[in-house]
Amino acid sequence: MRSFLVKKYSIDKCKIEVIPHWTLPEIAENNDKGKYVGSNKLNLLYAGNMGYSHPVEDMVEAFKSVRELPIELVFVGGGVKKRVLKR
Repeated sequence: MRSFLVKKYSIDKCKIEVIPHWTLPEIAENNDKGKYVGSNKLNLLYAGNMGYSHPVEDMVEAFKSVRELPIELVFVGGGVKKRVLKR
């Protein structure tokens, strides 16, 4: 992913941190199936819990710095912070 962003958008590789994560197939299957297929945007996915100990607000803040690029931040999952993200 890092090399793709560097090559496609000329982003300095030192500014990109790749954080691997996973999701259960049943979570992905139950959330807007196919909604993002065929999009011309790069979709960055956070799939998982959005609880008190998960800094999802930091991802939103970091995403603001690349807002002008054709990138979409997609959240899948639930938790107490989900309502905050919808605002």
